[in-house]
Amino acid sequence: MPGLTGFVPAPALRENASQTLQQMQRATLHRDFYQRDELFEDGVLWATRSRNNILQTAPQPHAGEDCYVWLDGEFYNQDDLKAGLKTPAQTDPELLLALYQQHRNFKLLREIDGIFAAVLYDRRDRQVHLIGDRRGLRYLYWTVFQNSFVWTSELKSLLHLPGFQPQIDRQAVENFLGIRYLIGNQSWFAGVELLPPASVLTWDIDKHSLSPQRYWWWDEISPLAEPLDRPELAAEVGRRFMAAVERRCRAGERVGLSLSGGLDSRAIIAAMPDRGDPIHAVTFGQKGCDDVRIAAQVADVKGAILHEIDMNADNWIDSLAHKVWETDAACSTIHMQFVPALSAIAQNNWFDINLNGVPGDANIGGSHFFTSDRLEYFVEKRLGLQTFATSPEHRQAVLQRFQEYYQAIGESSYILVIDNRVRSFAIKDARLSIIDGVETRFPFLDNALEDLLFAIPEAVKANNHFYEQVLLQTFPEFYKTIPRQGTGVPIGPPSLGRKVRMLSQRVQKKAVRGLSKFGVRWPERDSRPQQRELSDFTNHATWIRQEPARSFFERVLLNREALYQDYLPIEQVERDWLAHLKGHNHSDKLSLVLTLELWLQQVFTGEYRPRQ
Repeated sequence: MPGLTGFVPAPALRENASQTLQQMQRATLHRDFYQRDELFEDGVLWATRSRNNILQTAPQPHAGEDCYVWLDGEFYNQDDLKAGLKTPAQTDPELLLALYQQHRNFKLLREIDGIFAAVLYDRRDRQVHLIGDRRGLRYLYWTVFQNSFVWTSELKSLLHLPGFQPQIDRQAVENFLGIRYLIGNQSWFAGVELLPPASVLTWDIDKHSLSPQRYWWWDEISPLAEPLDRPELAAEVGRRFMAAVERRCRAGERVGLSLSGGLDSRAIIAAMPDRGDPIHAVTFGQKGCDDVRIAAQVADVKGAILHEIDMNADNWIDSLAHKVWETDAACSTIHMQFVPALSAIAQNNWFDINLNGVPGDANIGGSHFFTSDRLEYFVEKRLGLQTFATSPEHRQAVLQRFQEYYQAIGESSYILVIDNRVRSFAIKDARLSIIDGVETRFPFLDNALEDLLFAIPEAVKANNHFYEQVLLQTFPEFYKTIPRQGTGVPIGPPSLGRKVRMLSQRVQKKAVRGLSKFGVRWPERDSRPQQRELSDFTNHATWIRQEPARSFFERVLLNREALYQDYLPIEQVERDWLAHLKGHNHSDKLSLVLTLELWLQQVFTGEYRPRQ
């Protein structure tokens, strides 16, 4: 994906520094429509940026008073930031530089509501600062290689550093195979890390030293005192959420959304302001599945134009190998469900900016909150370690690593959800979409909204009841009668009748899912959408058994020269594959190994890379 690239070279790298930087930049240029900034070099620092021409379209760096700024991403509260400035600033790079020069420190970074990564080069102080947003969602990798300080938005660009020999971090592989993503600031390469959330990493050019600092942390949010007025609290959450959506729907921009059958994206479309132009929404899944049916009802209430993208055995696997390379193996191929819809958005030019509902249920609904004594249960059950672990030793190693990370960040399930799961896994669609020229914004990840949400006691948000109260109070026409996917019934206060209906739907859906493994589809009782039986969003288990996926999986996974054998035995993968063909569902496990093998081949042999 496009972004920032640069280095402060040691003498060994300086000789061909411009050529090296150009090659590193070229590695991030995945589409013909990308724009590239000119290479900057002053004999001390070499840097550049590539972009998809949606955000920050002015050439960079932005310069002023011996300081230079490269910025990837955007701010959402520009008016608030401008109010405290003594000098005028228009663009986000100008704002960042003005804040820095006015205060000569980074304390005011905590006031920025945005998703961004930036490089600030202070030539007077001879320092380079890598700056990340509050949640670390715009990736920026860094390393000190042979005394050179190097940063890049794409891991693969490091392969063009002279003398760089990538070494795969075995712990990263274990974490990926155990819980489907990496932990903390890990990268695939040993010695290369992600810039931490809410952090500034400073490289002193003369001392050749690094100094990290955090400019904000979650414990700055003070908890609300009981007793709480629940209806008023729900109303305030609703007001802040609507303001967050409006801040991400600027006049003159083409903003749409991916709409599912769940609660989160529905809240976004309900809150989207009327700018005069029709709202375009995209929903995707198997024909007749809950997401597609419910999304159609929601879009009809809003008067939005809904584009339905059918997912099937043929199109779900298209270009997935290339996406592994382009995203630095951001997630398993089975979780790249957005790719068919993304291709349609790009081809039809429906919108440039996609609003995404991550992580609504986690922030407000408490779906990923737990007490410290339940950490092991959370990792094993909710994150899947019990299912994916390849051995007892593998299970124990990942669990211990997760426990250490949990303790290091303050033993808070709030922090764990945002600082790791959202950052490393849930925003995968954003990393996929930026490649094809669609930017993503997350209204639930809004500073003002989160400052309130994380102040609310966890007990208040338990079991999703408070979230449902917020939605029913704020957007009743979108929730009182339209069901949610997964339960098949509208949300509402707990009642015996509602519990019985939900239990019936769950039993029915489990039966449908079990039959679908063997290619049996549950018959429809009625042609009316509201009477159709529940159907799955996807059916990867069956699709993997069918062509074209079957041959592709076999060719990659059963290759006796497969590189993944450094981490798990091929005999174990063969057993899982044969069991899957006989009806067991190992689609997630097999897709993790497939993704790992594709990435290893792309890094070390050049196989499965897209042509450039």
